[in-house]
Amino acid sequence: MTTAMDRVKYRFSTQRFQKVIDSLSEDQKGFLAKNGFEKFLGFRKFTVPMPFLEWVMGQVVTDLSQFKHRLKSFKFTRYMVQQIIGIPSGEIPIILHSGGVKISDKLSIRDAVRNLLDQHDEESFIKWFMLVALSTIICPSTQNFVNINYLPYLLDVSQINTFDWSTHVLNYILSEVKKYQGFISSKDDGKIYVGSCLPLLAVSFLFSFLTVFSQSGSHSSFTCSTS
Repeated sequence: MTTAMDRVKYRFSTQRFQKVIDSLSEDQKGFLAKNGFEKFLGFRKFTVPMPFLEWVMGQVVTDLSQFKHRLKSFKFTRYMVQQIIGIPSGEIPIILHSGGVKISDKLSIRDAVRNLLDQHDEESFIKWFMLVALSTIICPSTQNFVNINYLPYLLDVSQINTFDWSTHVLNYILSEVKKYQGFISSKDDGKIYVGSCLPLLAVSFLFSFLTVFSQSGSHSSFTCSTS
């Protein structure tokens, strides 16, 4: 029988992403800072205990984008996502169109990382960096491949920050939480593979809890981050 400790599997990997950041050359780090991705340079791996993460997911009202437990509730917002992940976001919606990609055409995350580290042209590097970041911590799927459906949003590096990545990330998280809740309701004894940046829910909860019970009463900035 599958236990609660190992029934949920996901590809979100801070360890893999930190190795990428630690392997960047100085010019590549400069590219990130120049293009508004400087928060990622301080990224360090972390873990969220699965029982705690499952508890938080169980209290999410997905249709309202809200955490609700007894008398405590708060909204998950695009602002939270932007502050926690640190990705520049604009107002243009991201709508993915999945095409008929054959297995032979897929690119593994490992190969994408190798290509990324070989790039010393700014535009090429940023495109590969986004593909790797999306596949490991921002919007990881349930597979060990990069999602090439993001390519249309990465063609012009100067326009990447005009797209609404924060809302896209949040919507993906909520859809995966809804899938998880359906799995739990079905009382299935097996495992479920979920995508998205699920730990963001736990970070948001902790920030909200600390804000509400803060003795200072200061709400001037969102201080939780992945760095």
